[in-house]
Amino acid sequence: MKGEPTPNGEPATDPYLVLVLDSPIEITARKAGSASQTSTISEVSLGQCIPTNGDNEWLNFLNTNVEITANADQVWFPTDTGLPLGMLRLGDYVSLRAR
Repeated sequence: MKGEPTPNGEPATDPYLVLVLDSPIEITARKAGSASQTSTISEVSLGQCIPTNGDNEWLNFLNTNVEITANADQVWFPTDTGLPLGMLRLGDYVSLRAR
């Protein structure tokens, strides 16, 4: 947050998992309602490191090269001020494979 307070008052120390892509891609995903947005991205938010239910399968893939297939309804650009700000979200996926 570059020294600024977090937008929703959450602790700035809360860790989030971010998928770093091998190279930037252009993606079109839903934004609000039926609206969509096309952006070039290099990272995807996988959510909080320790979610509210305490279980996070992504921890098994830290520092691992993975291939993920997702449907259009499983990814979206946020319209809220949740962290990480503005980053494409992955809610679910069709397949996940370690490479």
